[in-house]
Amino acid sequence: MTHFEPIIRASWHLLLLISFALLGASGVSAQVDAFEELDELDELPQYLPGVIAEFHSAGQSVRQIEADVWLDESPDRSLDGARAREPSADSQHTVSSPRTVRWSGYLWARENGPFQLELFTAGRVKVSLAGKQLLDAHCDQPRWLACEAIELSFGYHQLEIDFESTAAPARLGAYWSGPSFTLEPIGSQNLFHATDQTPDNTWDVGRLLSRGLRCTACHQAAEGEPEHGNRTAQAEPVTLPAPALTHLRENLRSEWLVKQLTQPAPLWSTNSPRPSSHLPAYELDESDAQDIVAALWQASMPSPKPESLEAQLDE
Repeated sequence: MTHFEPIIRASWHLLLLISFALLGASGVSAQVDAFEELDELDELPQYLPGVIAEFHSAGQSVRQIEADVWLDESPDRSLDGARAREPSADSQHTVSSPRTVRWSGYLWARENGPFQLELFTAGRVKVSLAGKQLLDAHCDQPRWLACEAIELSFGYHQLEIDFESTAAPARLGAYWSGPSFTLEPIGSQNLFHATDQTPDNTWDVGRLLSRGLRCTACHQAAEGEPEHGNRTAQAEPVTLPAPALTHLRENLRSEWLVKQLTQPAPLWSTNSPRPSSHLPAYELDESDAQDIVAALWQASMPSPKPESLEAQLDE
């Protein structure tokens, strides 16, 4: 062994360690870049579909997302006097018989060039697009009102339509024409709103959950809930029957039911999964829960015995 062999071997080991360190650092850097890209993908878009509609009537007000710019209180639900149109299912509640309505959001122009908005309406209406007022008019009978033409570039342009009902029935339908298309309704694919302006839809979510979980089979909605307005109010479909409480003793254990009634509301963090239970947290004390279970057990009846297979075959 020469004098330089230990030095060469040590240098080779050092070079190997440095290489591993560089590889590890590059791997960590790649992971950081991947997480940053994932965070970027997880960010909400600047605009979401639908315009924000604010309805005001008799001291009540409702703010919600609408798929289109449309209001019709007439019995035939016709926008132009000829073409009837059914209400969309996405609107869940507005105030009854709105007197004033404001639609605000963004109109997406799919090309450059001149555009013109036209309204079929009865009432007082103002229209602003891209920061410019295009219409300020009033009519007591349903008729067409043409806005001033405007040059738009490809992209999103701020839109505001203010409507005041001055005659019954109140009506408004929004149409437009552009460089490559003739007059047509402004479709939902061209109407957006800023993501940070999205109204709270907690009421809608709770309403759907209460129906989907059959809570409304036994429990009525709270008084003072918002009513339908720009969409004709329709009778709620009959809720499926909720599970019967007449045969609890054969299906549940009293200890389990007492535990459910006394269980406190969970404290959920933003990242933790929520429990699968659909029941609310009653947070009753032990004695009250036991009294309720005792009453339910006393009212519980034996389940009817199923008919024998032989009897069914004989029939």
